[in-house]
Amino acid sequence: MKIISVDTIQTLDRGESKSSTDYIALNTKHGAAALAVVIENPELGCGGEGSVQGSFSYLQHWGDDQQKRLLLSCFCPSFIVFIAGPWLSVCGAIFTSKAVVQRLTNYLWLGNSRAIDDSNILRIARTLFEPVHTGIGKRCGAH
Repeated sequence: MKIISVDTIQTLDRGESKSSTDYIALNTKHGAAALAVVIENPELGCGGEGSVQGSFSYLQHWGDDQQKRLLLSCFCPSFIVFIAGPWLSVCGAIFTSKAVVQRLTNYLWLGNSRAIDDSNILRIARTLFEPVHTGIGKRCGAH
């Protein structure tokens, strides 16, 4: 599957950890850099708060021994995307001396309030996809 022209992998939780990532968008030019960690829940309130769950998944990915070389060479920037029913939220994360996670959007409602709601669709597109696409494009093309 591709999200914003970047290959993604679906992850499998074998009950070994407290965090469960549904998808990770990877850039494999210099290792397995997690461009985006995507968490999906059926609705808000199921499975914990998405930014917290995504933060743990981010730490689990970048804390893996196989990521040590990449971790030491950059700040490991990643997007954390949380989808719960018709709600979506995006956080940004970097690794300095410890992980720093910052909410980039509030919860965005993806539903339509009327049959044709172009203003809501355009608002979501401006808020989300343009900055995310630009950020991933710059990071993938920079190396």
